[in-house]
Amino acid sequence: MKYDQATGYALQAMLYLTTAASGKPVGVQLLAEILGVSQTGKMHMIRIRL
Repeated sequence: MKYDQATGYALQAMLYLTTAASGKPVGVQLLAEILGVSQTGKMHMIRIRL
């Protein structure tokens, strides 16, 4: 199945958030660093409010 990069980041973020299970909020900056997201991708994540 093919999907765009933003969808890939969203899937990775959901997987990370479900396995982290710390019960604490995860900020966009930390999530972007963990996923290796570029500055542009990070801004997209902020806009869609993951």
